This record gives sequence, C-alpha cells and structure tokens, in this order.
Amino acid sequence: MPSAIDSLLTLMTAKSAIDDNNYHDLQQYVVNQDAITTTAADGHFDKNTLEALDDMMLSLHDPEAFKFGILASSPPLGVLLYGPPGTGKTLLVRAFAKQTNATILALSGADIQSMFVGEGEKKIKRIFSYARKCYPCVIFIDEADGVFHSRSGWNINKGHVEDITQFLEEMDGIRSNGAQNPVVIAATNRPFDIDEAILRRLTSRILIDMPDAAAREKIFRIHMKGESLADDVDISELAQITEGYAGSDIKALVYAAAILAVRENLLGTTAGLTLWEETIKSPVTSNSSPRVLKIAHFLKAKQRICPSPKSDTIAKIRDFHNKMGDAAHRVLPVDDAPSVWSQWKGFIFGKG
Repeated sequence: MPSAIDSLLTLMTAKSAIDDNNYHDLQQYVVNQDAITTTAADGHFDKNTLEALDDMMLSLHDPEAFKFGILASSPPLGVLLYGPPGTGKTLLVRAFAKQTNATILALSGADIQSMFVGEGEKKIKRIFSYARKCYPCVIFIDEADGVFHSRSGWNINKGHVEDITQFLEEMDGIRSNGAQNPVVIAATNRPFDIDEAILRRLTSRILIDMPDAAAREKIFRIHMKGESLADDVDISELAQITEGYAGSDIKALVYAAAILAVRENLLGTTAGLTLWEETIKSPVTSNSSPRVLKIAHFLKAKQRICPSPKSDTIAKIRDFHNKMGDAAHRVLPVDDAPSVWSQWKGFIFGKG
C-alpha cells in the first residue's frame, strides 16, 4: 500500500506533467541556449547601450537584492530597443540572455495576435505565467509595433485593445510581485507607432543607431575574420565609402565579395561566365589556392549590395529618441563605473 509521501509525490508529478502540457505550445518559442553563440568577440557595441541594460541584468543576477527596500517597490519593468533595421537589436537580446544564463522566449507580434477576440489576451497571460515558471527568463517581443501599436487609430478592433490591456496588467504584476519575474525586452523599427501606455511600462528606451565610420570599420573586421585580404584592401577606406550601411548590410557586402573571390578562383573571372555556361573539369581539391579578397571584389560587391532604404524611418526614429529616449543614453559617458557588461564595453554588434 503506497505511503502518504508516495501518493503526494505521484500527485505532484502528475500536476507537473499537466502544467508542462498546458505550456506545450509555448515551448516552440524557447531559444536553445546552446544555439546562442553571440559573445563579446562578435563585435563592437556602444558602451552606453550596454550600461543601459545593467539594471535588468542585475535583477537576474541577484534577485534577492530586489526583494526589499526601494528595489522591491520599483523593480525594472522592461526595455524598448529601437533603431533602423539591421542594427543588431535581436543579437543584443540574445547576448543579454546568454550573459545572464536566462531562458529566452522569442516572439513576434504575429505570434501573439489572433483573429479571434480574446485569444491574444489569453496567450499573453500564459506567456507571462510560463516565463515565471522558467525564471530567470527574458520575454523578447520582436516587431513590437505590430502588437502594441497605438489604440488611438481609427481602425483599432476590440481584440487589439484587450491584448494591450492584458499586457499592461502583466507588466504591472512585475511591479507588484517584485523579484523572480521575467524581464521584458521589446524591439521595433517604428517606436513612434507604439501605444503610450506600453511605452510607460518599458521604462528603459534605448536607441540602437546606425554605425558611424569607426563602428563600420570594426564590423568589417568582424566579418573578415578567417579571410585572406590582398594588399590593396584598406578596411578603413571601405568603412568610409559605406556610409548608410547597417551591420547586416556590411555582412552581406563581405559575403558577396567572398563569393566573387570563389568565382574568380573557379572561372578565372568575376564577370561574364557563370557555372551554367562553363563546365568545371574537376572538383576543387584541398590543395587549391585559398581565396584572396581584393578591393575589386568589394567594389563589385558594393554595386550589388546597397544600403537598406531607411532615410525617412531614421528621421522619425531620431525625433522619437529626442522626445522619449533615455536621457542618459543621449549623453556622452562621463563615468567609468564597473558594469556587469564590463567585458562587453565598447561593442557594436556587426552581424546585423
């Protein structure tokens, strides 16, 4: 006859199985930690950007410190990362999750919204419930403007209003429950479209801007690792002639240059012939000469890889930043205080 303890353990095991089954559909959004390879070696990121995320990271590293005093009454609620496409917002979130060893639930607006009224509301509630179960956890919402766009528009439906209301309630729950709550990070290319009440809950609003020439040079160097460069390649000059290129554009440019170098090795030219027109008599062997990237490869690649068109969006983003962005983030650093991101200081992600 089973003991009371055995019966209790059986009941607890059954309840755990039921709980896991209840969240089965959300497990598809969990990012495999082993698949996150983003580290400090991946690029250069603005120091202010990393330090602006310190409060969030501290709450995950030392939750006990947020259980009493003023930190218990005012825990960090959420972060909004905004900037032009291709500037590394998603990579920054993945790196944040890796640095904190946190579970990351990666969703987009399309994952949350539903054509049926009330379904999005229920899903938001379950997402937060599952995130608490998986603590420490980061809820990452990409393309946040899609699910949190302003309720002041003329074509807003009831389901959208209910989704935002439920999200606001969950965010307020973070404030009231204190420690061991999920960190919410939202990313968008259109921060000016997000509902004002949502913005108030995303208390840290951080601009991930286009890289300047110095940052572009570092991004080029990231993606050229492992490549052999000809003497005529001046990386500093490449950075100067790629104004307006985001990290993802630069990655595409280096990739295209490498492809041209491979083509030249196989066909003896970067133009004219294609593999459809020329038969390669024998497969390339390990003894073949490694590709060498020349300035001609980069210049030809630049004709194909243009910067993503985003000038109008950039102007709107900077206007939003001047009105709503973190004031501290707009000021040049005057303090070298230690940061949990200390090994990351000065990095701008170069993978787009």
